[in-house]
Amino acid sequence: MSVVSDTVVLDQFCNDDLIEAAKTKRNKSWSHNVLIPSWVEVEDVPLDRFFTRPEVAAFCYENLREVMAKDWVWPDEYTFVEPGVGGGVL
Repeated sequence: MSVVSDTVVLDQFCNDDLIEAAKTKRNKSWSHNVLIPSWVEVEDVPLDRFFTRPEVAAFCYENLREVMAKDWVWPDEYTFVEPGVGGGVL
């Protein structure tokens, strides 16, 4: 599996108002999310630097496998592409 190492810095394409609006919307959705660790200061997390913990990715993948199995679809027959740049765990 190859990993893309180039990152696009969001700040280059958005003005400050758009970035702050996106952060506000994101922070609201994170406010009661039990999968966000309590030690994460969401107000301080830039939009382009929050990485998925391996155990969260594993949880998501196992749920996907269960849903696919209900429809007789087998994940081993597919290639999954990492949707972002980072640790490559999701």
